[in-house]
Amino acid sequence: MSENNRKAKYYRLTAVGRRRLNDETTSWNRLAEAMARSLSATRQEIRRATLRYSTVLGRASTGSGSPSGGSGGPTIPNISAA
Repeated sequence: MSENNRKAKYYRLTAVGRRRLNDETTSWNRLAEAMARSLSATRQEIRRATLRYSTVLGRASTGSGSPSGGSGGPTIPNISAA
């Protein structure tokens, strides 16, 4: 019986469930770590990552961001300290 006088149910994690939980936890931790890194990135780190991304896509990033000119790739915002 449980604290509120109901029949208590107990569950056990299977081996497959344990592996899935481990995989999901690993994936979540990688995502959380990537988000934390991106939120704490410096302006220079953002520029470097954007240039790396553009190189992987096979185009140079000019940062113009205009539809008719430049690479058409991601634009690096002009971030200034407040």
